[in-house]
Order: sequence, then C-alpha cells, then structure tokens
Amino acid sequence: MTTSAPVTPERIMQFAWGYVPPLVLEAAIRHRVFDVLDGGPKTITQVQKETGASERGLIAVMNALVGMEFLAKDKQGLFSLTPESSTFLVSTKPGFHGGFLRHASEQLIPKWLHLNKIVETGRPESAVNLEEAGSDFFQRFVVDIFPLSYPAAQTLSRHLSANGAAGPVRVLDLAAGSGVWSIALAQGSEQATVTVVDWPEVIPVTRKTTGKFGLADRYSFIAGDLLQVDFGSGHTVATLGHILHSEGRDRSRELLKKTFQALAPGEPSLLPNSGECR
Repeated sequence: MTTSAPVTPERIMQFAWGYVPPLVLEAAIRHRVFDVLDGGPKTITQVQKETGASERGLIAVMNALVGMEFLAKDKQGLFSLTPESSTFLVSTKPGFHGGFLRHASEQLIPKWLHLNKIVETGRPESAVNLEEAGSDFFQRFVVDIFPLSYPAAQTLSRHLSANGAAGPVRVLDLAAGSGVWSIALAQGSEQATVTVVDWPEVIPVTRKTTGKFGLADRYSFIAGDLLQVDFGSGHTVATLGHILHSEGRDRSRELLKKTFQALAPGEPSLLPNSGECR
C-alpha cells in the first residue's frame, strides 16, 4: 500500500508571506548591509556604526537574511556574506543584481496592489508605455536591470558572430533603455555601429551607459515615439527591448512591420522581445 502525503496549507502560507523576501532584501541593500559585510564578518553593532541604520532594524533584517541564506551567522554573533550574496548583492561587483530590488517597495509592488481592480475592470492601473507616465520610471529602472539582460545579450552577440556577422554590422536598438543589447553586439564586433531609438528623457541614460563601455563613438541617437520617428534603412539587426507586451496588438504589429522595413534586404535578424522590460 502507498500512503499519500497529507495535504497541508504550507504552500499557501508561503505565498501569503511572499512579499516579505524582496522587501527585506531591499532594506538591506538600501542600508548597505551587503556592501559593509563584503569587507569581512561583523557584528550587528559594527554594521550599525558603518551604515547608520538602527540596531533594532538591523537585528530584524539581518537575522531574516540568515534564515533566507543570504547571510551566515556564527556562534560569536558575527555575520558574513554567502557565496550568492557576495556575487550578486554587493553593489561594487559586476554581477550586482540588487538594483532591481531597490525598486520593489516604491515602484513595483505598489502596482500589484491594484490587481483586484484590474481583474474586475480589465483595464491597467497605469500605462508605462506612455511617455509622460513612463519616462521617469525608466530613467531609474533601465540601469538597474542591465545585469539581468547582459549575459543573454553577450550570448546573442557570440551567436551572431559565429553565424557570419564578421563584416560591418548596423544595429537598430529600439526602446533601447540602457542599451544593454546593442552594447553586447558592439562589443562582439568592432565593425558594429548602433542607432538607438527611445524617449528623449531616456536617451541621456543610454549615452552615459555606452560611454562607460567606451562605445559612444559608434552610437547615434534618435529621440521620439517609436511609431513616429524615422528608423532609416539598411540595418543588419534590430532588437526590440521587451516593448511589444506593453504596446498592444495593433501598435506591436505596426512596429514590427516598420522594423522589418528598416532592415537591409535579405537580413533575417529581427529579434523582438529580447531586451529590457518595456
């Protein structure tokens, strides 16, 4: 005879408290807990002196992080980083993913709080694909999500190089944000030049990021609405950074048609939905 496992509410309760981990992580990132511990194990008191946060708050957050296995704690009360937090949650390291978490309490989770109404009405609470509503959000958001897309962008770059993109490459980076996808493509070929299209308020962020990678001289920039500006023609590859899911069916179809017309004849490289969350 086989005995089936009892049904329990464990998963339901886990999900009921599912909002807690990102908020705990955000609090630790905003108060530099991981950055301070990158210098070596420390007590709560030592972390308090270096961060200026309250000891009571640090006790709660840092012990919660031990339970979540983002921190370790020894018998002497010394806290230290784990391999995971050391790699991805220290702001000075190239793999830092904590920037995304910094948006949890003020920009991301508050939108989800309207889900009941959205399900009832079928209408979104806000539309970040509208310039007046979305520009401020994306100015702050695109840089922080750069690490999420960069490894995949590098893989794409290697794939295109391995499949014959050895000559001049003209990249059309639509809804570019930080420019993560075209940056990787430009790094993969010294002959690559990039045309960026995004809102006027976002393009300064793209300029700054491409400058950090030493690629600014290979970039040109077009500011405006994707369906209004002239993309030019003869591009080798076009990337659309996760823009389609927020544009709706009709605008997405129009955008894909316009993008295809901007490619050089015979070029197969139309890569929708492969970049930042737009």
